[in-house]
Amino acid sequence: MLPPMKKFVLSLMVSMLALLLNAQEAKVVSAVFNYKNKTTDVRQIPLTQNKDGSWRLQIDKKNIPETVDYIDISADFSKAIKGDKGYIIYPRNELIKFEADEGRIVSSVCMPVWGMKSQQGAYAAIVKGLKHEFTIITEVSNGCYNVFPRFLISKMGVPAYENLRIDYYFLEPEATYVDMAKIYRKYQLGRKAVKPMKERLKKQPKLEYLAKTIQVRLQAHAAKPWPSPVEDQTPENEPKVKANPNLTYEKSKIFVQLLKNAGVEYADICTCGWNSGGHDGRYPQVLPVETACGTEAEFRDFIEHTKALGYQIAPHINYTDAYKVANIWSDDLICRDPSGKMTRNAVWCGGRAYNLCAKSSWEKFIPAQLEEISKYGFNGALYIDVLSAINPYQCNAKGHEATHKEQAKYYNKILSRCKKIWGLAASECGFDAVARNIDYCNYVTSSIRDMQNGKTNKLVSAVVPFWQIVYHGIVMSNPDRITQGRLTPYSRLKLVEFGGRPVFYTGGSLGTVESIAQSYNTYKPLAYLQWEFMEDHREIAPGIIETSYSNGDKTVCNYTKNEYDYQGKKVPPMDYILVKNK
Repeated sequence: MLPPMKKFVLSLMVSMLALLLNAQEAKVVSAVFNYKNKTTDVRQIPLTQNKDGSWRLQIDKKNIPETVDYIDISADFSKAIKGDKGYIIYPRNELIKFEADEGRIVSSVCMPVWGMKSQQGAYAAIVKGLKHEFTIITEVSNGCYNVFPRFLISKMGVPAYENLRIDYYFLEPEATYVDMAKIYRKYQLGRKAVKPMKERLKKQPKLEYLAKTIQVRLQAHAAKPWPSPVEDQTPENEPKVKANPNLTYEKSKIFVQLLKNAGVEYADICTCGWNSGGHDGRYPQVLPVETACGTEAEFRDFIEHTKALGYQIAPHINYTDAYKVANIWSDDLICRDPSGKMTRNAVWCGGRAYNLCAKSSWEKFIPAQLEEISKYGFNGALYIDVLSAINPYQCNAKGHEATHKEQAKYYNKILSRCKKIWGLAASECGFDAVARNIDYCNYVTSSIRDMQNGKTNKLVSAVVPFWQIVYHGIVMSNPDRITQGRLTPYSRLKLVEFGGRPVFYTGGSLGTVESIAQSYNTYKPLAYLQWEFMEDHREIAPGIIETSYSNGDKTVCNYTKNEYDYQGKKVPPMDYILVKNK
């Protein structure tokens, strides 16, 4: 018989071994290889632990056959049942509680991260290999939830160019989406994929001004009909470019002057539809200046007048869409799919838009074109439409083949050159393949607006600032389509809650001047928070949202019809207070 002490030690060792085996068993995932011939192969893959405590799934690229259609990664810790406490958080801010019996939602992957909090614990997952080649899916069947990434292997048109890699960060049970977002922020900062605004200020002094401004988009000086009645336009069948009578270059001078007179001290003017063919008219052709709304001399005078008011002004251009009517159109500028077919998207004012290959375009014309645009004297953040609103277009065209990952390098080359010329760069939404080179994104989602209008996926329970917790203090942003333009009491609170910078689209109507001034006055006392990280976001009472920043300051938004007492301070109904750290 063993002595009591030895028996205790042995028992302890057995218990520890059992715990270790259980932990290891819990950290196994299923990789479901779905082949083009409709067969499947399920592989059980154990996770390995990294030095930072995270657990890694890796499938070497040599073990991903070209016969694979897609790979689903499934794990027991990524499952839940209806009624469980917790949620799934998607990168574009959609929060999914376990409330449904059936449903399916596919995420637009603007950041390669998602998280889950369930009865089994909490985790954040970051895709670090093939991060441009997957989507996030949640499926619900008979009240059983399963969230998993799907890697779209066959759509690449080339063999896997790097290892498939996911790192899972397992968190304490009480962790929230705030902690999950901070994991990704730490990862991005730690590998120097991005830098805080405070750190960038030394090399980008114009950031200081930009952070004080509301963006005013003059949309647009001129345009052809939309949608275009002609799909593939030519010089012979091109619809006529028509000027907006409120935004001729001469009247635009009057409009910005009225903004200044209304007390808008700092403004970021984005001039749209100034380019050849008007708004979305003949891209990638930009010059000459569209004369339907005035002469080039008048346009230059408008720019100088705007700058004289102390405003920043920048042009709106596009490097993702191409129209056949462009004077620099070439089939060799267009992305092609694996079958060799030119890829395209919607019909806009210029007709059918074909997907511009950034690699080919950079090599052929973009640097020279940016230099030509710089001669007009713009001094603000050049706004490139769409560039941060998509997963970079892949191209399978012979001679300029480029994966999503390689195209992202060219997107960054474009934005980096813009920053070199103008000191700033801006785009749309928040796809973070270009986060290192973007200073402002026009809006992150439209999920808040869709939820208000009853158009969001039925699985979405709420919209929270997951993206903002990652990037506030790094990239300025407007939260949502609902916070663009005239602010209602509700959208005003959402702008405050999400730490947003206002953007106002205007066709030049004089009646919008007062609304723009109101947006500016909402933002002005909060502008200084753009320099801070968002450190916490929580509902402290029904309809009462507290957002906290790295300097200790907080905003408290009251979405109810009743006054709320916050630590002795009164928060009026449908209003907010700013609480400064003393």
